[in-house]
Amino acid sequence: MASLKTTVRTLLLFLIPRYPFINAVTLLLLLAERARREKYPPMDPNMIYGHLIMFVVCGVCMSFNFRRKDAALVHSGQLIYFALSVYNNDKLGYSRWLRTRMALKMIGVAGITVLYAFYSMRKPRSLPLKRMAESIVGIILGALMYMVLESDEDRTAFTTLMPGGNISLYAYTLILGGSALCFLPGWYVYDVAVFLVPALIFPCIFVDCHINYWTHKRGVDFWNQIRLMSDGMYLISGVVMMLVCSVKKLPVSEAELRRQEEREHAD
Repeated sequence: MASLKTTVRTLLLFLIPRYPFINAVTLLLLLAERARREKYPPMDPNMIYGHLIMFVVCGVCMSFNFRRKDAALVHSGQLIYFALSVYNNDKLGYSRWLRTRMALKMIGVAGITVLYAFYSMRKPRSLPLKRMAESIVGIILGALMYMVLESDEDRTAFTTLMPGGNISLYAYTLILGGSALCFLPGWYVYDVAVFLVPALIFPCIFVDCHINYWTHKRGVDFWNQIRLMSDGMYLISGVVMMLVCSVKKLPVSEAELRRQEEREHAD
């Protein structure tokens, strides 16, 4: 079991820092797909070039351990800025619900990247950095729960494609809501992450990976859906990374918990 945990941790810490390259490639392919029907790109070319350069630079620094933590934090900030740009860009021609999905997934990726920056640090690590990552992920989990309940498009897709229909929807929103309430204050994060992983995996497989449904019935660009799917997989990888890179803490007094954290981050 220990060797499996070590293998998974090694694999994730190898794959996660290379995700900026996937961001760059899928963004280029999405713009190429849209170029067939558009004369001009939906974003300012200088912004496109700037994001592509930052994706590549951050990916190289994170992959080759050159100021890895700083590169991860810069990449997180870039993703949040990019998400806000996408959400407010009417030139994309996407509906508000689709731009909201895109922005939420990108901010979720930013939160996981901040968490990666924490685990890539030498000990003693910065606990405020971990709390910031957990807070971002908690906000996104709450927003995803709200969206699947309030968005007719997301709710219809979930109940249509997910086995179990409404029962699965209730279980999914319950787990996401409970996880958000635990991630925001940092309570029982390890415990809820155990339930959060399958709650994220199954919708990703049955809903996000159903490319034909989104491209033919909902009119989503193929490479845009690939980006949404890969962002969901990245979020799952980040929660798994949290499980394999940390140790579950048994219930203890607040003072003892603080001493345990200090010893753990001083090792």
